[in-house]
Amino acid sequence: MPEISRKSPSRSIRQISPPDVAREAVPQSRNARRRMVEEPQHVDAGLVITLVLMLCFGLVMLFSASMSESISNVGGGTSYLFRQLLANVLGVVAIFFVTKFNIKIFDRPQLAVFFYVLSLMLLVMTWFSTPINGARRWLSVPLFGSFQPSELFKVVVVYTLACYESWLNKERAMGRFKRTRGFRGAMRGAWLDIMLPVIILGLPILVVFFQPHVSGVIILSAVAIVCLLSAGLPLRSWIVSSIIGLLVLGILIGAFIAFRPMLPEKIVSRFDHVVTRMEIFTDAEEATDDEYYQSRQALIAIGSGGLLGVGLGQGKQKNNYLPEGHNDYIFSNLVEELGMIGGIAVILLFLIFFILGLRVAFKASSVYAQIVAGGISSLITIQALLNIGVNVGAIPPTGISLPFFSYGGTSNMFFLIGVGLLLNVSKYGLRKPDTAAVAEAR
Repeated sequence: MPEISRKSPSRSIRQISPPDVAREAVPQSRNARRRMVEEPQHVDAGLVITLVLMLCFGLVMLFSASMSESISNVGGGTSYLFRQLLANVLGVVAIFFVTKFNIKIFDRPQLAVFFYVLSLMLLVMTWFSTPINGARRWLSVPLFGSFQPSELFKVVVVYTLACYESWLNKERAMGRFKRTRGFRGAMRGAWLDIMLPVIILGLPILVVFFQPHVSGVIILSAVAIVCLLSAGLPLRSWIVSSIIGLLVLGILIGAFIAFRPMLPEKIVSRFDHVVTRMEIFTDAEEATDDEYYQSRQALIAIGSGGLLGVGLGQGKQKNNYLPEGHNDYIFSNLVEELGMIGGIAVILLFLIFFILGLRVAFKASSVYAQIVAGGISSLITIQALLNIGVNVGAIPPTGISLPFFSYGGTSNMFFLIGVGLLLNVSKYGLRKPDTAAVAEAR
């Protein structure tokens, strides 16, 4: 007689009790929150449209502002336009190249170290370059003319901080550099989170300061702070770092005041034009006509524009009245020809770009993506607002350009590469909508 199996059929089937369901659901929910986008999405259409509008608008205004100077210096009215157009095309090609690769390709500390060292070497080389307007900021490049390595370093600051904080998070996830409580834990956390990256970036920023390029230092410092804020660091790291930073800054300022008479005249003389610009801004009535000429002509151009402007291409200040009218003061020429309406349109374009960039940062799925999106969008917007502030006389002349509008091929190329990193985040570095919905449901 065949033996009857005593095994219950119910035991041959795996039964999951409610507690088991909870245990199964928790890891799935965690994995859902941590999942990166494996299949690429489309790049942010709003950012692309805003960028195209700024590039086209910038080329039109550059052609109008540079025509007379191009004719007098080169012999043709389109020389500056074609150079800028070539740089923009190369920058757009770089955007297509960057957005073709997965975000994980760029989230590597080795690449950050390479670009950091490269930019530092280029910055040091400026000390041996020919001074222009009292500053050593430019390097000559065959076929491309001159460029400022500090413009490259602005993008490198964002990229370096993004890779560093991403690396630190990965190390902590593997059990290294874990956060601990108490005084020692707070000091260690502040050192790793903020003070160490600040020291790493402080050396190149110090080189920029002694070029001298004070406005560049302000932009670099502001962008670095935005990047660290985008990393979502704990409050105690900020408190400890702020206290130590203020103490160190006070000591450095005191030492500079005490030993300033002993500094070599060669170093002190480098900042003569910075002091002159500050004196012109604080006491314009006492400034000579030559010292205040540029700022006065910029204000005349803005005042001449009124609400609707004198008409595209009809501005008079660009005809050898306003120096750097196609460069640092292109916004003044723009307002003269297109009026307050045109100036407001430019400001709105940069603000829209900033808001769309922040939207990408808030949707980012990793620390690297958050910092890149927040840093690049802030970099371009901060520089634009500072340039506009100089044009309207709100802040002292700083010698910085208006992104995508001012003449400066290599500068715009670096900005476009930064935008490429931002678009790369919008394509590969965002949380999936279904992933977020599943995570919230669970």
